[in-house]
Amino acid sequence: MHKNSEEKPKKDPISQQSILNILAKEREQIGPPGIMDISEIAGQLKISVEDVHRAIKPLFVEGTVDTDRLGFAASLTPKGYALFRNKRSVSDH
Repeated sequence: MHKNSEEKPKKDPISQQSILNILAKEREQIGPPGIMDISEIAGQLKISVEDVHRAIKPLFVEGTVDTDRLGFAASLTPKGYALFRNKRSVSDH
């Protein structure tokens, strides 16, 4: 049981960064805020909707991702998009 709890933190940051990347790409393609259905994000990442919800929750709490009231869609907040752009510019150098 302890081993499983150690594996999840390793998986979640990768999913979180992937979610940020997908939402940023959507925002750049269609314009702000770049709202996407959670099920579409799950399909692109080949993970369950529940895993997307689990990965988005801490992003929502830190203010980088916003969701609709029912939790069916997500988008990057201005803060989240700024963080994405900063990470991208750092990795480009």
